[in-house]
Amino acid sequence: MSPRSTAQGQTLDDEKIEVMGLSLAPKSARPALNTHLDIDVFFHVKERTNHAYRFLLAAWPVTLPAWKPTDPAPQNLMQRSAMRPTADGFFPSDRWRTGEYIRDRFSLQIPAIGLTVSALLGLGWAQAFRRYE
Repeated sequence: MSPRSTAQGQTLDDEKIEVMGLSLAPKSARPALNTHLDIDVFFHVKERTNHAYRFLLAAWPVTLPAWKPTDPAPQNLMQRSAMRPTADGFFPSDRWRTGEYIRDRFSLQIPAIGLTVSALLGLGWAQAFRRYE
């Protein structure tokens, strides 16, 4: 399986991990107001990383064609998934191997503002805190 919407030049950890794109999850319900939408994000491991990243997916409405890439995201209308390691912690990124393709599913609530506007999706990440004793 490959992403329906591809990303270009989106990497993390000095290009060790490539963000390939995203797709509406198979068998996901047709988007409706106040329902959850499942979205798969695809990664390609170019080189193994030592970082256990946590990820979240965010979505916010935009008005096309007036929207510009420099426009700020409206925090009051933004929907976010939980920030978490891949596969809810069962397969963190520091265990990914070179050459692997990873798909992780995120769930977002469709806001009650309506489905007639377009939406942007953004992937956020942070290094997970590791406690060494």
